Amino acid sequence: MSVNNNLPLFSGSVRFSLMWLLQIILVLPGGPSVLAAFQTLGTVSGTETNKAQAAELVASPLEPGNRVEQAIKGGEAQCFSLRLEADQCLALTVEQEGIDLTLRIGQAGKEAGLVVDNPTGSWGPEILLFVASSAGDYRLTVESPNRTARGGRYRLQMEPLRVATATDRTRFAAMQAAMTGDRERKKQTKAGFEAGLAQYEKARAGFHEAGDQRGEADALTQ
Repeated sequence: MSVNNNLPLFSGSVRFSLMWLLQIILVLPGGPSVLAAFQTLGTVSGTETNKAQAAELVASPLEPGNRVEQAIKGGEAQCFSLRLEADQCLALTVEQEGIDLTLRIGQAGKEAGLVVDNPTGSWGPEILLFVASSAGDYRLTVESPNRTARGGRYRLQMEPLRVATATDRTRFAAMQAAMTGDRERKKQTKAGFEAGLAQYEKARAGFHEAGDQRGEADALTQ
């Protein structure tokens, strides 16, 4: 096994000393396995780290009408738990103060049913509207996808839960289309770009039908 010279967590004289240490580790029993584990340090992206964090963190209960105000670091994920019934609508706003945040919600232990990251930058609201497909325990994650970002604060305001209306379902479908558009665009291929544009147009039309001018404007700027 060759030594990987890409050690993003270290530099300078410390890096030089570690390279010699790794050479010594290689000749020890079990050394290659130790080195393989060591070389993975610092290579995990912020989003992957946050997903691992979210799976391990104890979630704070979130009740209708709750208002949460707290600090968050770059690369950090903070989780909240709540119970939703089938066809129940959750609406909340997270006001970002100096840090760009992403919101994820889904049933506990499953993939997120909705991911929201509006083009608001480090200030302004992230607005989430989610309609539960089935009754169960859900998990909301507020995360900073950038580990190098300066810390900031956020204010979370949750509206009272309600039975989803036709307009709620239309807005939710539009948010899901925007989420799919983001995922396609991140593939950085021509096909992904074209598919992403189609999803953003679907999202724009849905927001327009629901009378959500902010959502429609966000879809147009993607």
